[in-house]
Amino acid sequence: MTIRKTAVACALATMVCAWMAPDAKADEEAANYTHVVASPWGRCYVRSAPASGYGSEGVTEVFVVGDMDEPDRKVATYDFYSLSFYLSCNVIGNDGVPEVAMVGLGPWARGHTPDDETVALAFFYGGREVARYSTLDIAGDNPDAVDCSVSHYQVLGPIYGYIRSGGERTVFEVTTLDGRTLTFDAVTGDLVDSVQGEPPGFGIGACP
Repeated sequence: MTIRKTAVACALATMVCAWMAPDAKADEEAANYTHVVASPWGRCYVRSAPASGYGSEGVTEVFVVGDMDEPDRKVATYDFYSLSFYLSCNVIGNDGVPEVAMVGLGPWARGHTPDDETVALAFFYGGREVARYSTLDIAGDNPDAVDCSVSHYQVLGPIYGYIRSGGERTVFEVTTLDGRTLTFDAVTGDLVDSVQGEPPGFGIGACP
């Protein structure tokens, strides 16, 4: 792991802990709200509006920032909502055309057991949802891959996000609580690699 990637991992670990752990210990969900998220370089952004106070239903619009004399351009609309998005504005597709790639995290996971209905990660590219993974897809049947609070659970560790992986290929990387690094193709959302490593060393508590 490079110094840059290590620094990103540490920063993101702090963000994930701040987002999930304190509220989870208090066991109070953050209600959905309309918000805007920009890419790291600010060249594209999303506006996401929920249909209700909980869940992934809603509408997310994706915009590319225009030049000084040009308006921002809407490039996609998705029937999906998230409190947390990751964006890469110029991902080259299999046809050689660049598009905006986006990943949205699922809602607060209620209960203590991963299931195939609760969204963990949803992948979007070029105006289409290309892949979706449930909390059960991420954790499997491994109890070490799940941490719990009184009423909620989590399956993801630090999230590295979009990474250029040789040539023009872009991937999206996350880690799990049992120490795996999962690598997904940014265009198709396919899981292309899973490498076992050390667990991240944080969580919200053991599951009953």
